Amino acid sequence: MRHAMPPPLSDDDTMGNGLRLMLGEGLDHLEAHLPAARQGDMEAIHQSRVALRRLRSTLRLLRRHLEPVAADGFDDALRRLGRALGAARDWDVFTRETMPAIREADPHAQALDALVVPAGRAREAAHDALRLVLHAPLTDAVLADLRRWAGLAIAFFPEHDAERRLAREAPDMLDRLAQRVRRRGRSLAKQDDEARHDLRKALKALRYGIGMLDTLYENRRVKPYRKALGTLQDDMGQLNDAIAAVELVHRLPDGPERQVVQRWSDRRRQAALDALPGSWRRFKAIRPFW
Repeated sequence: MRHAMPPPLSDDDTMGNGLRLMLGEGLDHLEAHLPAARQGDMEAIHQSRVALRRLRSTLRLLRRHLEPVAADGFDDALRRLGRALGAARDWDVFTRETMPAIREADPHAQALDALVVPAGRAREAAHDALRLVLHAPLTDAVLADLRRWAGLAIAFFPEHDAERRLAREAPDMLDRLAQRVRRRGRSLAKQDDEARHDLRKALKALRYGIGMLDTLYENRRVKPYRKALGTLQDDMGQLNDAIAAVELVHRLPDGPERQVVQRWSDRRRQAALDALPGSWRRFKAIRPFW
């Protein structure tokens, strides 16, 4: 199973070379998993989704320097593919991870038996929809066009931005992502689920941005920041899992099993909310490495 790898960037790379290397690595990662994802492989779907996020993060990183019509068009196409992958992934996690976890944690979880068939059907429907998207000629065409575009100076606006040194621009790119996180994290203790979800998305964007650019920096400088960011993301992910489980079970026929899922979700949600203030403070205390 191929996992995400940092693009082989160096201090001498231009923005044009950086775009080609970053998008090339993301496309290699995605295309390595598409055959298995078309067959419904759970891990391949997950890895394909990660690859798509990295591709979109690259476009977001260089957004101020890219020709906007083409960049936005590719981003929209990748977003649509990501939604299909996300729907399949959500039901994979619910049926293969969340339901077993609830059974293990709750001695009264027998009511979950009633969810097995309808949840399985929902998962199959999401996988069927995903296969249609992955087999569509347009999907392969978009990915091929993105790879070609990544190697062209016309990807940039103005075109001479392609010759700028990536290492000089990287701090500004990461600053913009980090500032977005700080804005989204204001008054964290008073935020509702929607605001915390926005913070989670901003954290993901920062994480993937760092993953694309961190080979330009010494690992000893990067590691503490990545560790604090990872801990905060883990807490946010636990909170998201709890919310997602309830949202998914409400798409299924009503019954006592909803209360079983709700109890599990409430416990997991509270544990995440209790941990968040500390992990947020530790993250804010870490000086950015760039």
